Amino acid sequence: MRDLLGQKLIISIQPDPTGGASSGPFEIEGPLVGPNGTPINTIADVIGIVLKFLIPFAGILLFVFMVWGGFTFLTSQGEPEKIATGKKRITYAIFGFVLLVFAFLLVSLVTRILGIGIGIF
Repeated sequence: MRDLLGQKLIISIQPDPTGGASSGPFEIEGPLVGPNGTPINTIADVIGIVLKFLIPFAGILLFVFMVWGGFTFLTSQGEPEKIATGKKRITYAIFGFVLLVFAFLLVSLVTRILGIGIGIF
């Protein structure tokens, strides 16, 4: 289980039944390497790399929704429908932020308990 991704990945490309050109196997010589040069050997390494990009992206998305809700609220000109829409967007953005923080803390807690050490940040 420790060497889940292995040292060599071979993907066999089958010929096209409609008469297209065929080619031999496609090989990736290992070990696979992450963005900072560390080898990727386990699924925990893959999850760590994905979360390093996913959590900041979610934070940016939450900021955009907060600004969008604030803009809708400020430009409502007293219309109750637009005021309610702006408040909902701001509320959902705050709820999403709290959910994101709890998800981050849960992942950090589980990795510390299990000793996986995926190192999100």
